[in-house]
Amino acid sequence: MINMHYVYFLQSLSNNKIYCGSTDKDPKTRLLEHNQKSNEWTGNNGPFVLIYFESYCCKQDAINREKFYK
Repeated sequence: MINMHYVYFLQSLSNNKIYCGSTDKDPKTRLLEHNQKSNEWTGNNGPFVLIYFESYCCKQDAINREKFYK
């Protein structure tokens, strides 16, 4: 089984800021974690909605794409 990797974008409902991240978790699961204040930035800027994600077979491809967007 291939472990998928993702680049995802979240939009804050409180201030419209965009968060870009990469993960090997399902993006909807990662969204729930961010909405539970899993890190300082998302804890201070949430709640969020998932607005976009891309899937990759290779972790490095996802990391490179995240860096491109940032």
